[in-house]
Amino acid sequence: MSFLTDLANDIKNNPDAGKDPGKQPIPPGRYTALINKAEEEPYLYGSYKEADFIAAKIADPSLVPGSQLSVEFEIIEGTETGRKVWDRLVFAAASNHPDFPKKNGKGKFTAENLVSMNQDFIRALFKRAAVPPELIEKDGFASLLNRTMVLDLKVEMDKKGVNRNKVDYMIRDDIGKPKENNSPRPQATDEEPPF
Repeated sequence: MSFLTDLANDIKNNPDAGKDPGKQPIPPGRYTALINKAEEEPYLYGSYKEADFIAAKIADPSLVPGSQLSVEFEIIEGTETGRKVWDRLVFAAASNHPDFPKKNGKGKFTAENLVSMNQDFIRALFKRAAVPPELIEKDGFASLLNRTMVLDLKVEMDKKGVNRNKVDYMIRDDIGKPKENNSPRPQATDEEPPF
């Protein structure tokens, strides 16, 4: 094989070929991040945009929406400064959330499993961001805004074969305390979440 044939095969087998490197996932690791957004939103399974949500409700008015926490993190230190990561954590299941077979083939992953897992993630998020209990009671999810924390990022492939960032919320012994946010808030960008 010639060099050009090898190169063509390499590009053909690379799912990221031709993509803007700024849209690629942030490399796995720990980053200091600022929480720019933390809002409660309605949730219906399979609805990722407001239009999807409205269409689902029109198609089946009996659907009862759940609730999710929509979070935006912005990296504020290091080579990835200014990059953003988004996540949605369902903490009250919608009536249309289906059950899925578990990966090990035993039992099902239910809406209750999802809610329980995400509630644990939300608890860990508040702890990592070092939000005082009195602020949580007073401001709810808004108490996360402008908090700085250590963000553990992984890269996982989604169902469509696209690599995406995934936040690891669980607190490990070696993480340490988050830094106090004494720096000015970075300017907002026009970036949109990928959902």
